[in-house]
Amino acid sequence: MTDEAQLRWMALGETTRQLPVVMLHGGPGLPDYLGDVALMVADLAPVYRYDQRGTGQSRWRGRHSFARHVDDLAELLDVWDVPKAVLIGHSYELVTRSCRAWLLGRDVRGVVATGGPWASGCDRGP
Repeated sequence: MTDEAQLRWMALGETTRQLPVVMLHGGPGLPDYLGDVALMVADLAPVYRYDQRGTGQSRWRGRHSFARHVDDLAELLDVWDVPKAVLIGHSYELVTRSCRAWLLGRDVRGVVATGGPWASGCDRGP
């Protein structure tokens, strides 16, 4: 990461085919718990997951903010060489990050949100 934080991430499936899926776990404060779901999706599309900064095996470094979490996602998309993706996840973090990703000009092809609130204005995109 640009601030030298190290985030634990993993990729499943053939990462050179299909539109990639990025799975985002809920939080803040919870480590990744979507491994079983990722296994179900990995035979259909490449799946990327990671522990949010400060959870699981990703240590905290720097300020805590939603913007920092969005920046982490953007930086990981660059590391993975994923210019466009479908975001699948759970809870408020997914909604916040997916809306911000649209606003930052990322090519978010779809969002599957489970158990999260709807944020007004996200349906309009950038």
